[in-house]
Amino acid sequence: MRRRKTVLLALAFATALASGATLASSAQAEPAGCQDAASLSGTGGVLSAIAGGACETKATRTLKVEIKWDKALSPDPLVDSAYTTTTSTTYSIGISTCDHGNTRSYYGRSYFTTNTTYHDTATQKIKACG
Repeated sequence: MRRRKTVLLALAFATALASGATLASSAQAEPAGCQDAASLSGTGGVLSAIAGGACETKATRTLKVEIKWDKALSPDPLVDSAYTTTTSTTYSIGISTCDHGNTRSYYGRSYFTTNTTYHDTATQKIKACG
Protein backbone atom coordinates (compact mmCIF):
# COMPACT_ATOMS: atom_id res chain seq x y z
CA MET A 1 0.00 0.00 0.00
CA ARG A 2 2.83 2.42 0.85
CA ARG A 3 4.40 1.89 -2.60
CA ARG A 4 1.05 2.56 -4.31
CA LYS A 5 0.56 5.74 -2.25
CA THR A 6 4.08 6.94 -3.17
CA VAL A 7 3.42 6.29 -6.84
CA LEU A 8 0.07 8.12 -6.66
CA LEU A 9 1.68 11.08 -4.91
CA ALA A 10 4.48 11.18 -7.49
CA LEU A 11 1.84 11.17 -10.26
CA ALA A 12 -0.07 13.94 -8.47
CA PHE A 13 3.13 15.96 -8.19
CA ALA A 14 3.88 15.49 -11.89
CA THR A 15 0.28 16.45 -12.75
CA ALA A 16 0.59 19.59 -10.62
CA LEU A 17 3.77 20.52 -12.46
CA ALA A 18 2.18 19.91 -15.85
CA SER A 19 -1.00 21.84 -14.99
CA GLY A 20 0.91 24.97 -14.03
CA ALA A 21 -0.06 24.88 -10.35
CA THR A 22 1.66 27.46 -8.20
CA LEU A 23 5.11 25.97 -7.63
CA ALA A 24 8.02 26.85 -5.43
CA SER A 25 11.31 27.46 -7.14
CA SER A 26 13.48 24.38 -7.24
CA ALA A 27 16.93 25.31 -6.00
CA GLN A 28 20.06 23.28 -5.33
CA ALA A 29 20.49 22.97 -1.59
CA GLU A 30 21.40 20.60 1.21
CA PRO A 31 21.42 17.71 1.25
CA ALA A 32 24.01 17.96 -1.50
CA GLY A 33 22.71 16.90 -4.90
CA CYS A 34 19.03 17.23 -3.97
CA GLN A 35 16.23 19.48 -5.18
CA ASP A 36 12.66 19.86 -3.98
CA ALA A 37 9.55 21.84 -4.93
CA ALA A 38 6.00 22.29 -3.69
CA SER A 39 2.60 23.04 -5.17
CA LEU A 40 -0.54 24.37 -3.50
CA SER A 41 -4.19 24.30 -4.57
CA GLY A 42 -7.52 25.11 -2.97
CA THR A 43 -9.97 23.25 -5.19
CA GLY A 44 -13.43 23.20 -3.62
CA GLY A 45 -12.01 24.86 -0.51
CA VAL A 46 -9.80 21.87 0.30
CA LEU A 47 -6.25 23.05 0.92
CA SER A 48 -3.84 20.64 -0.77
CA ALA A 49 -0.07 20.80 -0.89
CA ILE A 50 2.25 18.37 -2.62
CA ALA A 51 6.03 18.23 -2.29
CA GLY A 52 8.41 16.32 -4.48
CA GLY A 53 12.14 15.91 -4.31
CA ALA A 54 14.92 14.25 -6.25
CA CYS A 55 18.50 13.48 -5.27
CA GLU A 56 21.51 12.24 -7.20
CA THR A 57 22.30 9.49 -4.70
CA LYS A 58 20.11 6.96 -2.92
CA ALA A 59 19.89 7.55 0.84
CA THR A 60 17.37 7.70 3.66
CA ARG A 61 15.96 11.22 3.77
CA THR A 62 12.87 12.95 5.16
CA LEU A 63 10.87 15.31 2.93
CA LYS A 64 8.33 17.56 4.62
CA VAL A 65 5.39 19.53 3.19
CA GLU A 66 3.54 22.27 5.05
CA ILE A 67 0.53 24.51 4.47
CA LYS A 68 1.04 27.88 6.12
CA TRP A 69 -1.14 30.94 6.64
CA ASP A 70 0.60 34.02 5.23
CA LYS A 71 0.05 36.30 8.20
CA ALA A 72 1.51 39.78 8.67
CA LEU A 73 3.26 38.73 11.87
CA SER A 74 6.12 36.23 11.94
CA PRO A 75 6.30 33.33 12.17
CA ASP A 76 3.46 32.34 9.88
CA PRO A 77 1.07 29.89 11.58
CA LEU A 78 1.22 26.27 10.47
CA VAL A 79 -2.15 25.00 9.20
CA ASP A 80 -1.04 21.39 8.63
CA SER A 81 2.01 19.33 7.68
CA ALA A 82 3.13 15.86 6.69
CA TYR A 83 6.40 14.10 6.03
CA THR A 84 7.78 10.95 4.49
CA THR A 85 11.02 9.17 5.30
CA THR A 86 12.21 6.98 2.45
CA THR A 87 15.40 5.37 1.20
CA SER A 88 15.38 6.42 -2.44
CA THR A 89 16.44 9.03 -4.97
CA THR A 90 12.88 10.36 -5.40
CA TYR A 91 10.52 11.54 -2.71
CA SER A 92 6.92 12.76 -2.65
CA ILE A 93 4.35 13.62 -0.02
CA GLY A 94 0.95 15.29 -0.10
CA ILE A 95 -1.52 16.66 2.38
CA SER A 96 -5.11 17.89 2.21
CA THR A 97 -6.94 19.73 4.96
CA CYS A 98 -9.60 22.31 5.81
CA ASP A 99 -9.15 25.46 7.87
CA HIS A 100 -12.53 26.04 9.55
CA GLY A 101 -14.00 27.95 6.57
CA ASN A 102 -11.46 30.77 6.85
CA THR A 103 -10.61 32.97 3.87
CA ARG A 104 -6.89 33.66 4.07
CA SER A 105 -3.71 33.81 2.05
CA TYR A 106 -1.97 30.44 2.17
CA TYR A 107 1.24 29.02 0.77
CA GLY A 108 2.89 25.63 0.57
CA ARG A 109 6.40 24.87 1.79
CA SER A 110 8.72 21.93 1.08
CA TYR A 111 12.09 20.97 2.48
CA PHE A 112 14.31 18.07 3.40
CA THR A 113 14.55 18.04 7.20
CA THR A 114 18.38 17.99 7.09
CA ASN A 115 18.20 21.21 5.11
CA THR A 116 18.12 24.79 6.29
CA THR A 117 16.70 25.95 2.93
CA TYR A 118 12.98 25.64 2.18
CA HIS A 119 10.94 26.33 -0.94
CA ASP A 120 7.65 28.24 -0.77
CA THR A 121 4.90 28.54 -3.35
CA ALA A 122 3.36 31.89 -4.18
CA THR A 123 0.55 32.83 -1.81
CA GLN A 124 -3.04 32.21 -2.83
CA LYS A 125 -6.18 33.68 -1.25
CA ILE A 126 -8.45 30.69 -0.63
CA LYS A 127 -11.79 30.23 1.16
CA ALA A 128 -11.08 26.98 2.96
CA CYS A 129 -13.65 24.33 3.72
CA GLY A 130 -14.95 24.02 7.26
